[in-house]
Amino acid sequence: MGVVVGAAIGCCATPALVQADTWHASPDGAKSAAHCPQSAPCSLAHAVELSQPGDDVVLAQGNYHVAATTPDACTSPFTGANAGDIGLDVNDRYLHGVAGRPRPRIIGSSATCITMAIGGAGRIRHLELDGTSTSKPETYALVVDGGASAYDVATGGANGAVQMRNGAHLYNSVLNHRPDGIAMRSYFGSAYGSPGTSSYLVNDTVLGQVVAQAPAGVPGDKVDINCLNTLATDGFHDANPASTGASVTMTFSHCMGATVMDGGPSEAFIGTIPPADTAALAPGDGFHELSSSASTINKGLSDPSILFETDIDGGPRIRGSAPDIGADEFGSALPIVDSGKAHNVGSSRATVRAAVTPNGLPTHGFVEFGRTAKYGKKAGHFNAGSGFTTHAVSITLKSLSHKTRYHFRLVATNGHTAGEDRTFKTSR
Repeated sequence: MGVVVGAAIGCCATPALVQADTWHASPDGAKSAAHCPQSAPCSLAHAVELSQPGDDVVLAQGNYHVAATTPDACTSPFTGANAGDIGLDVNDRYLHGVAGRPRPRIIGSSATCITMAIGGAGRIRHLELDGTSTSKPETYALVVDGGASAYDVATGGANGAVQMRNGAHLYNSVLNHRPDGIAMRSYFGSAYGSPGTSSYLVNDTVLGQVVAQAPAGVPGDKVDINCLNTLATDGFHDANPASTGASVTMTFSHCMGATVMDGGPSEAFIGTIPPADTAALAPGDGFHELSSSASTINKGLSDPSILFETDIDGGPRIRGSAPDIGADEFGSALPIVDSGKAHNVGSSRATVRAAVTPNGLPTHGFVEFGRTAKYGKKAGHFNAGSGFTTHAVSITLKSLSHKTRYHFRLVATNGHTAGEDRTFKTSR
């Protein structure tokens, strides 16, 4: 496996973007504004439009709906090459949610070929991307192209498939599939018709099939996927229907999943791997590990060049003698905290209804509140347990001043993870 490790060291550290400015977006943000500060965020489309290459676009939690302007039939491997096919096109920017808070969810319309595409030096982190288009063959929740990178991403909806091409990188992410079972497909190398740079799946859990496929009629196409510390529940499939010198190769290091070739020319698997142990994944959750997951816990490749990111829950990538296989590192997590809203607001009290997901570790917490975002007071105490389901929290704030605006947020003591700042105003 020496060739794989060497490839990993050289492949995966994406050059840092030079941060020029920071823009903030929210689901109900302004559709036109000169600036997008945290105190007055813009719509997602407007924040991306105003930003420049190298800029940082921060998304508040919530749902963002995107739609392609002139979607085509979505039948070609080149789907997404035209801007009209894509709901949100992000090149050379850093688009992300806030760690420890629910992932902002970007949802494509049923007529949109690609919910989001990232390319160039683009990066995304801590997002959920949902595809809803299922009636056309080449539709995806996400396309990662041209050396772009995605970290801590979850895909879902009726179509959670991802397309990677031209040296794409995907780290510490969970991919769901589309109706045909494909969760990730790679078609191209570094350029159409030329030998290319590999795409990399690193520390991922793929809930479906990974396909490397040379499209028919593309002379000399070279499709390479490097798989490291990744589990694919429905395995890995080499497909090369072309007869024009194309080649399809997957290289494995510490991966899990069945391997299948379609019998075409120039197909290769480098390295042998065991079938995916789906019993290692928590029932009803799909991607977290169980304490009995002996096949994945501490079974990954310990290579610093691929372990510079947190796991899917925001915790350290190594907890034990080696990293785990897949997006989850057992026993290493931060909770996801949602500050919720204030209810039953009166003249001297209000009830905060919030939520927290422990992500497998014992999680307690409280509400911070005060007249400014510096808070200064605490109320209540909750015990959310240590499961993977969301725990509802209800805490009543008392002895408040009349006709006063208060700030509040939910705080989990596990990692001191805080939800978004929210406000309410008491009555007379």
